[in-house]
Amino acid sequence: NDQGLVGLAVTPDRRPLRVHHTTDDESRLVAYPLDDGRPYQTGSFVVLIVRQPSTQHNGGSIEFDADGALWVSFGDGGGHGDKYANAQDPATPLGAILRVTLQLDGGPIIEGAPGNPYLDGEQGHPWVFANGIRNPFRFSIDPMTSEVWIGDVGQASMEAVSELDPAPDAGANLGSNVFEGNRPVLGELTEEHHAPVFAYGRDGGFCVVVGGHVYRGAAIPELAGTYVFSDWCRGEVLVFDRDTGVAGRTGVEVGSPVDIEPDPDGELHVVSMTGEVFRLEPTANQHRAAEADAPLKHVHQEQQRDARDERLRHEEGDASRLWFGGCRVGVAHCGH
Repeated sequence: NDQGLVGLAVTPDRRPLRVHHTTDDESRLVAYPLDDGRPYQTGSFVVLIVRQPSTQHNGGSIEFDADGALWVSFGDGGGHGDKYANAQDPATPLGAILRVTLQLDGGPIIEGAPGNPYLDGEQGHPWVFANGIRNPFRFSIDPMTSEVWIGDVGQASMEAVSELDPAPDAGANLGSNVFEGNRPVLGELTEEHHAPVFAYGRDGGFCVVVGGHVYRGAAIPELAGTYVFSDWCRGEVLVFDRDTGVAGRTGVEVGSPVDIEPDPDGELHVVSMTGEVFRLEPTANQHRAAEADAPLKHVHQEQQRDARDERLRHEEGDASRLWFGGCRVGVAHCGH
């Protein structure tokens, strides 16, 4: 299932810790007071409760933006084919990305953030910023541009990476379950489809996209401004350049990755389901190249992909390898 501790974030003023976790039939956002960086149960309180119809697609990430608004992701409630019909219904917080404000004086009050598309509650839930999402258990906010990057897990054949601009994209419909990635699978949307910026299939051992972060660190300049993400089955650190539409494979593998998070300097750490944490580092020695017989595929852009892959291809002996921009990336084990 998709339950347990699924997300956490510290408020911009570094005070309460927000924890997103599940019970048997609910998703809960809880605030814990911090003392010298340590959370305490005493004084904690529940901020938000969302009922869940199943143990699947319960959501995950929580993020604060530069204005202090809190963003939360929820999946469609689980099952195949949007079993509970939530993703195309903006009146429910399920199958959606939420953007809310919190007022804690006199008890928690949660409201839709200014600029949300349904603040009047007539056409949709005031908390909803965007809907049409299947299982966005990992998303992030680029601190430089404020763009929201979402990894949305597909149903049978496609994984998707989407990008939202907080101003013009309020009310965006990412298409599930009418679309899977870029592919129409069921009828037609009644409104414009906000297509993913990148989608890939499940050939070569790929299966579940793990949303990451736009790299804003300094240690690996070749990755500057690119979106770094992963895939749970393949376990490989992947890179997408929004400006060129090029996707690359670093060859760095981490078993069962479930999250990618930056440190205060913008350097990225990969969290494994084994309980280990790895830091991405530039290296010429530890890098393991990816075999080119299982390349990432940008759906519906096969010809462009073939041309772009030539720019990523590096010959080493008789084996053809794929790099991203000549970058060599390795991992350093940071602990459990």
